[in-house]
Amino acid sequence: MTGDTRSSWAEIDLSALAANLAAVWRGRPSRALIAVVKADAYGHGAVEVARTLDREGVTMFAVATIAEADVLRAAGIERPILLLGAYTRADCDDILDLDLAASVSSVEFAGDLDRAAGRRQAKAPVHVKVDTGMGRLGISAAGAIAAIEKISVLPNLALEGIYTHFPACDEEDKTFTLRQVEEFNRIINTLDGLGIRFTYHHAASSAACMEVPESHFDTLRPGLALYGLHPSPGCGEEVKLKPVMEFAARVVHLDRKPAGTYIGYGRACRLDRDTTVAVVSAGYADGYDRRFSSRAVVTIGGKPAPVLGRVSMDLTTVDATAVGAVTPGDKAVLFSADPKAPNSVEKLAALIDTIPYTLVCGVSKRVDRIYRA
Repeated sequence: MTGDTRSSWAEIDLSALAANLAAVWRGRPSRALIAVVKADAYGHGAVEVARTLDREGVTMFAVATIAEADVLRAAGIERPILLLGAYTRADCDDILDLDLAASVSSVEFAGDLDRAAGRRQAKAPVHVKVDTGMGRLGISAAGAIAAIEKISVLPNLALEGIYTHFPACDEEDKTFTLRQVEEFNRIINTLDGLGIRFTYHHAASSAACMEVPESHFDTLRPGLALYGLHPSPGCGEEVKLKPVMEFAARVVHLDRKPAGTYIGYGRACRLDRDTTVAVVSAGYADGYDRRFSSRAVVTIGGKPAPVLGRVSMDLTTVDATAVGAVTPGDKAVLFSADPKAPNSVEKLAALIDTIPYTLVCGVSKRVDRIYRA
């Protein structure tokens, strides 16, 4: 299909992606960079995103599932891929088949992977995850030294990396994050004294890349910032990012409706004046959140058109009165790539008390991705 016949689509600006990588990596070329492309590159399309970042020279990619890694390998991506999740004995053969670096959050899984690699006479690269305060995955900081000593002697594992994760580094108060950095440093230094060393030491997610230089070590691990978005309002605002995605749809119907007309499911909206009502060909099944009902605006020809009534599964109704001349087939922008627009991802996330991640990750598979350099 061509862009003129699609009902909804997301335009992905690969030059903005490359610019964001440069902005996050700026002044730190000596550090490795792990580009996080999980969740289909946060809804942007993992294969095309990875190909662009591969050309830009990132060190490796990170995904959440083996299936996500398989997609990249099938597309010809040969760079190292790190699995960020937790895995079991049943996953070991797939990890080895795809030549992946697995995260290790327990001695037990390390032993399972070691035995699987041993049966192949292979050496499996691993990144040991240490829980310094996230309270989710990872070997607890209190027991990390003893556990990693046990893992280090497994003959079929290569200790490639060690890492931790921050739960609050996008908050203004960095006290807890800096305590985590201190604890992670203590563990690294103690292991180094025991002769246990790693190539990659990483903790810096997007927010930390921009705001916590103490966390940079020798490797950065950005995700959301690559896609031109800040993790929370005000976080890293001095780093100029370019949103990579514009989510749009077509105006498919127009009508002039009199005051008093009810619009949409539940008759939730009653027009208080004669109104030019436009119907846009995207709804919550496309990733336009139902919470935008009667709250958000789309833009048509650069002018705001407020949402009228409830967002439905496939369609959204908007007030196009102030837009001027509108015809069926016109483009309606749901998520703008202009960070100053009223329908930017960051402003829309704030509007419904969520985070930018949920909006871009939520743009569904039935929305075509169009890539431009």
